[in-house]
Amino acid sequence: MENAKIILEDFKKLNIFACNQKNDISEEELRSYFIKRNILSALGWQNIGKDIRLERTVKGTNKRSDIICIDNYGNITFVIEFKKPSDETP
Repeated sequence: MENAKIILEDFKKLNIFACNQKNDISEEELRSYFIKRNILSALGWQNIGKDIRLERTVKGTNKRSDIICIDNYGNITFVIEFKKPSDETP
């Protein structure tokens, strides 16, 4: 339960950061800030290049995803896609 509280607080901080930078932040900067918040490590993913992949093409598609988390068998567990806050739809 403690990890859930930490993750929630980190998402709140990420949201505040993104809202404050609304017109001046790129997707890459948002992804970098997300990674620094350690949300992925709190969820059990630790190593960029091993179980965390950045800017990779998802198998079977022509789409690149910002973050892909992979299990021990090479299966994609989940994908994270960032959008600039200024691209937000009303």
